Amino acid sequence: MTTQTMPLSRTTNRRLLKLLIVIIFFGIIIAYAISRSFNYVSGPEIKIFEPINGSTTTSPTVTIQGQALRVNKITLNGKPISIDEKGYWKESIIIFQGLNKITLYAEDQFGRNTKEELDLVGEI
Repeated sequence: MTTQTMPLSRTTNRRLLKLLIVIIFFGIIIAYAISRSFNYVSGPEIKIFEPINGSTTTSPTVTIQGQALRVNKITLNGKPISIDEKGYWKESIIIFQGLNKITLYAEDQFGRNTKEELDLVGEI
């Protein structure tokens, strides 16, 4: 004896399709929310593009460039510096003879902070 399975009715197919569409819709919303919240979970970040840490300069001034991600405020040796809408910044500082320690400090909107230090040797 063989058993026959009845095909699903049109109404059942429509219900399954609607359920699948709702599940996909909410899955997309959840994936988007997770991807957007990753930046908030990561905390602030400071990148220094130039000069290279530990480099030597014979110039009395040097321009420091970098990018600050996910920050509300950033300071260079305690002095606030401004950043553009993409987080890029550029500051010139005076270099003294010998070792110069430069400290960048950044804080995000949740009070989390990070610090990057740059050592430059002045041979003036």
